[in-house]
Amino acid sequence: MSLLRSRGYAIAAVTYAALSLVCTQIPLLNYLGYEFSALIGLIGSLLSGLLTIHFIKPVYHANVAGEESPSRIFGAFKQAVMLNIILLVIPLVVMLTNALFVKNCSLLQGGTFFILIPLVSVWFGSSLGFFCSVHYRHSKLLFGWYCIMLLAYSLATGYFTPAIFSYNFLYGYFPGLTYDEVLALNWTLALFRLLTILIGAALVWCAMLLVRHHSPSDSAVVKGLSLWKLLL
Repeated sequence: MSLLRSRGYAIAAVTYAALSLVCTQIPLLNYLGYEFSALIGLIGSLLSGLLTIHFIKPVYHANVAGEESPSRIFGAFKQAVMLNIILLVIPLVVMLTNALFVKNCSLLQGGTFFILIPLVSVWFGSSLGFFCSVHYRHSKLLFGWYCIMLLAYSLATGYFTPAIFSYNFLYGYFPGLTYDEVLALNWTLALFRLLTILIGAALVWCAMLLVRHHSPSDSAVVKGLSLWKLLL
């Protein structure tokens, strides 16, 4: 099945386009900056994970014993990541076009935010989706659960601790409700996004361990225990 020609990919493309067009009418979101990047990062991480599951599940369950199977599944994952990244061109083009009508503080800084947040979030979402695809039978449900837990952690941090800001694998960074409208780039965000990339790579590695050591018919419990032993 080609992800590019799938209904899910078309829905994701329309979602990106519609959301971006709506943002052109909303202050702070109508230019290529931190706020727009954080929103697209959050939505992109969710869409990319669901699309990756949609693409990987049929390939994984069609898996047959043989040395080529892991490479075939990994190839499918790479294709899913590439197509998820291509989808980000839609919001980027919309905002660059809107820059002809709305003043942008710095397109270079805005572009850097777009790389650090949506691009990395899509990588993380795709990696988490890949892991859920090969670990769980109800992959989309568990993917959604993990995303809810990540968001709940950030909410709990803001509610139970003095911190008014948070870092999150899904949306990158939230500076709090009271912050300077001009948010500058910093090394802390860059280092956190590097950590996000590494966590995503670790999820892909764990997923490939499951592909190599288990068949699709094995239960999530069996796979989980086996993965724990392999990682020790």
